[in-house]
Amino acid sequence: MTQSPVTVGPVSKNSMSFDVAGVFGVLLVTMMLTRTEFNIGSNGPAVSLILRILSGTLLVFLILVKYGAPRKRVLLATLITTFVFVGINLTDLRPFTILASLSIFLGLLLAELTTVRRSGWVVHFVRGFMIVNVAALLIEVSFYFAGFGFLNVHGLVFPWSDARNGVFIGVARFSGLQVEPGTYANVVYLSVVISSLARRKISGAYEFVAMLSTLATLSAWAPIAVSAFLFGSLIEVTMQRSANLSLKKRLLYSLSCLVTVLAGLFWILSPEQVSIQEYFLTRLDLSDGAGSIRFKAEALEQWLDNLWLEMMLPHQLSDAFCAQCISPQDLGFGFNLIYYIGIVLSVFLFAPLIYKLVKEYGLAFVFLLLPLFINKAFFYDSAVWLIIGMVLLRPRRERRVLRNPSGIAFHSAYNKVGL
Repeated sequence: MTQSPVTVGPVSKNSMSFDVAGVFGVLLVTMMLTRTEFNIGSNGPAVSLILRILSGTLLVFLILVKYGAPRKRVLLATLITTFVFVGINLTDLRPFTILASLSIFLGLLLAELTTVRRSGWVVHFVRGFMIVNVAALLIEVSFYFAGFGFLNVHGLVFPWSDARNGVFIGVARFSGLQVEPGTYANVVYLSVVISSLARRKISGAYEFVAMLSTLATLSAWAPIAVSAFLFGSLIEVTMQRSANLSLKKRLLYSLSCLVTVLAGLFWILSPEQVSIQEYFLTRLDLSDGAGSIRFKAEALEQWLDNLWLEMMLPHQLSDAFCAQCISPQDLGFGFNLIYYIGIVLSVFLFAPLIYKLVKEYGLAFVFLLLPLFINKAFFYDSAVWLIIGMVLLRPRRERRVLRNPSGIAFHSAYNKVGL
């Protein structure tokens, strides 16, 4: 079967090879993005990271077989970035540091494999990941409200890892395929960002449903991500000149967002939801022994104490700005990245990232990516560096063909399938 010069999918939808590659691709993306826990002591996080790196590596091979090798200069830039991180930790080089470096390299390499000829794998595989996660969450919720209690979907799929779902502060919290409710919200948000960057478009039925599903986890972070997604979508469909959205579709999508927000507010503020209201008030309480936000506040205080001179230069992975904190990573990806690579390198990373995000993708994507700074992903997570790379490493030829939504037009290949 012949293939057009520019395509949004790996192969034809009618091809059996597409079915096999598609299922295998969704499986690999699911393994790469899903965090599991091995109860083997201090080596558990390393083994979990190895599993995700292996899954991502197989995904790279799948894409390379289909579309060919990456550009040499981009591969060189990716290697240099990885070696910089290794150099930061050279005096205290540990096996986990090597794994973290490989994770960064893998994310940037996958970003290079999302050029205009290959970006279809992102759309198909990542949307498949969304479908799997939303379906698992629906099964878990249905099982609970049918009176059968909590179904450990995560534990069934990953027998070595148990989900931390259950009743917390008087309300039921669900995690679906992920290890805990908060992880579900964070990982699904990352998948929506990846899909949106690949399509150069935020609004989409898959992305809309996936983002709304995070609210079912009752994660305190989920409303932030959902708000950013809805606000970015509204900017995209109402204020930016989008070549593949009619006035009717713009109005319909805007109305859907408005109805969603109003329905959510009406539900959460209704007298019948007192337990959920008390749950969030407890989570947001800064007093001793209260919600988890207190731990984030303690971590932020310690981070601010290390700001400026202490944080100008990089820190090794074995260091911590808050040794006594329960989980400094809960403060977010951005805060941890700045601490470990230093303010100087952070400026060289974030300045071009923000510039290209505004120039190539438009204002709507700036709002979509704002929650990424406080996302609980580890700063060396492949998914985060995939997102960074998709913004920074987009080839010039593709940027000339695909203008941002606030500019001239999208490429016709993206319009054909209504992505």
